[in-house]
Amino acid sequence: MFVETADESTTMLAIDIDPRAVSISPQPFTVRLDLEKIFATKAEALKATPRARPERIDGEPPLERIYTPDFLVGRTNPVPLVVEAKSAAEVARIGEALARRGRVLNNLGFHYLVVPSTEIEHRGLHANLVHMRDAMKYRRDNDERPFLDDLIKQVDGQDGKFLLGDIKGAVSDLCIYLGLVSGVIACDLRSGNFNVNTVLWQAHGDLSHLQLLQLGL
Repeated sequence: MFVETADESTTMLAIDIDPRAVSISPQPFTVRLDLEKIFATKAEALKATPRARPERIDGEPPLERIYTPDFLVGRTNPVPLVVEAKSAAEVARIGEALARRGRVLNNLGFHYLVVPSTEIEHRGLHANLVHMRDAMKYRRDNDERPFLDDLIKQVDGQDGKFLLGDIKGAVSDLCIYLGLVSGVIACDLRSGNFNVNTVLWQAHGDLSHLQLLQLGL
């Protein structure tokens, strides 16, 4: 999938591993904000009548007319979600434009979520998300049960939180990653790169540790 920025890449990974996300499409369509219409391509949007020619009114900057979302997310929620990844500085700078995009998208039947960089710039998060995505890919093509059985034996009887180092060596890294995406164990993916000091706990099937963004909007 094509992404333009590091923030978009991390956001896409966070969506990809979220159990509430059914599908993700980057740059899915273009919106003419002035017409409140959706077009398949930017070229079609530009050609639509009236033509998209920004105009200054009383010296004010022209209103944005053409907008292509970063991602369209299909969810277990029947309402599709448009997600936009922006730096915190850009969110502050173009807040009114983002709000206008949201209003138009709401009118067109979408929910709208802006993900500021402050939510995804945690140390090690991107690498941790890659491990989760790769574990999910492995699970789609292979039998994870032997790995999970080994992991369950190691964590059975653990009371409360424990360290990754307590089980590292007894089970493989892949086993730990499969346990995280399958809800055997959990951790805070924002707490730094996986290492022996990573805090884990038994998840008992709970996958909320994979829900990093507000995709439930």
